[in-house]
Amino acid sequence: MFEATCRVPPEWIDSNGHMHDARYIDMFHLGVRKFFDAVGLGDEYRAQGCSLFNMGMNLDYVRELFAEDSVRITIQLVDWNSKMIHLFAELHHAEHGYLCAANERLLMHVDMTSRRSTPFPAQILNALEMARARQGDVVQSERMGRRLQIRR
Repeated sequence: MFEATCRVPPEWIDSNGHMHDARYIDMFHLGVRKFFDAVGLGDEYRAQGCSLFNMGMNLDYVRELFAEDSVRITIQLVDWNSKMIHLFAELHHAEHGYLCAANERLLMHVDMTSRRSTPFPAQILNALEMARARQGDVVQSERMGRRLQIRR
């Protein structure tokens, strides 16, 4: 797994006294960027004309976060193919260890000139293979692959 840590900035607190819901995506983005850097998809790669676009995501809010809470973000590489990456991330309170949120996303590799999907270069596919080997087996979560619905 890949990890990042941060604190909840006071300006991210909403009128309910906890972290605003949109800021959870910002936090998960920090972890995803760390993963991208680790597999060669960071700023230098994007400067060469390709990037990744989110195609879809689930975001589960589990427990509140408050100003100055310390957070640990974990990222798992679930799957990939020649053009897409499937990631699963969790946000944990760093001091107490409990789960605060989960985020699953599917990302498409895009040529920024044509703004169309394009295959990853071989070195990225190799880096994804090595990342998966380093991370070990995917830890299946009940929140992974979940469908939004009202349970009856």
